[in-house]
Amino acid sequence: MSAISETLLLPLAYRAAESRRPDGLIHDPKAIEIVAQLAYDFSKLDRQRFQQLNVGLRAREFDRAVRAFLTQHPNGVVVDIGCGLDTRFERVDNGQVTWFNLDFPEVMALRERFFAPHPRCHTLACSALEFDWMDEVAQHPGPYFFLAEAVESPAPRHPPDARRTRPLGHQRQPCAAKVGRGPSACRLVLLRAGRTAPGLV
Repeated sequence: MSAISETLLLPLAYRAAESRRPDGLIHDPKAIEIVAQLAYDFSKLDRQRFQQLNVGLRAREFDRAVRAFLTQHPNGVVVDIGCGLDTRFERVDNGQVTWFNLDFPEVMALRERFFAPHPRCHTLACSALEFDWMDEVAQHPGPYFFLAEAVESPAPRHPPDARRTRPLGHQRQPCAAKVGRGPSACRLVLLRAGRTAPGLV
């Protein structure tokens, strides 16, 4: 199995392992279901409890952030940037949210093996840096919540393109939010009307 494949599969396996514990930090039956279908030796995970805890804690906090957003905006739009084999829609779906999973085409093709189509869960098979996906997302009224759990956020060398970020933060809805890794991990950034979306990608 390639390093890229393991990058996708190991967080999934950690969530499944944590979910099997009676005192688990998260409950992720979909992860357990997918792992059971994989021909892969996950026994080495038994020696990586710290990493399992790290993945479980991060997943729990990101879930809480999304649920808090959906409590205020039940019909909101969530975009999971770099979703990999994430199962967050299955964990936090409130029956009203519009959801977008965004990742490279090969990753989204892999997801099709394990996730059935859902009318409120959409696929964006592209790089987050291509920007055209924003036009598709903007067809749905917000507010918007941008989630980037598995994406590192280095400091940008150039300012964001305001012409591309503004349709979601300014013209469409009064606010949106972003959660990401890196220096601003698990920190919500409110994007008020009239401002662009720094650090969106």
